[in-house]
Amino acid sequence: SKTNYFDGGLGGNDTFDVSTIANATVLGSASGKNTLQFHDATAGVQVDFANGSYQTGAAANGQFSNISVLKTTDFADKIILATQQVNLNAGAGDDTIVAGSASAVRPGIGVRSR
Repeated sequence: SKTNYFDGGLGGNDTFDVSTIANATVLGSASGKNTLQFHDATAGVQVDFANGSYQTGAAANGQFSNISVLKTTDFADKIILATQQVNLNAGAGDDTIVAGSASAVRPGIGVRSR
């Protein structure tokens, strides 16, 4: 199957909405604040920062790197964190968040629903 590449380039703050794009590879720039979002998703998403992958309905088999902000769906999402810190804007669904390590969760910072 065809792979869709999205490259954040040399810097800046980039937002990638991959709600309906299957087989996507998202490459956020190494500098800047890069956002992965699922604004138009019609089902919950599973995002795994440990292996840089995501799955949801039409947006199956996605890969990503250099993402520092995640905006999930209004459905039941599963977010697996790794060692990097991520700003998470979880939707209204019944979400599951798995902290991969203590460094992924900052004390005093909660998860906020939009």
